[in-house]
Amino acid sequence: MFGIVLWTNAKTGDALIWCEDHQDLAYLDNAALEASNSPYVQVDDQIMFELDANSSVRKISRIVNSWPRAHHHSLAEVLQREPVLRAG
Repeated sequence: MFGIVLWTNAKTGDALIWCEDHQDLAYLDNAALEASNSPYVQVDDQIMFELDANSSVRKISRIVNSWPRAHHHSLAEVLQREPVLRAG
């Protein structure tokens, strides 16, 4: 599944991820980062991940791939560049 990092805790490495299926957010913890050989994620990073099927919450078990924010524009940046659409 693909997702975008919405929030991170720099001390613990925990993060909340928006998921492409528009269901509940997914939780990423330090154990999943270690299993993925990923040192950390940052807000606006795009990631491809696997969910833990045995968890009662949407918990990420492993990051398959990631694309740092530096390689794409954030939604806020895109919206700020676009002209305001007016009805009528």
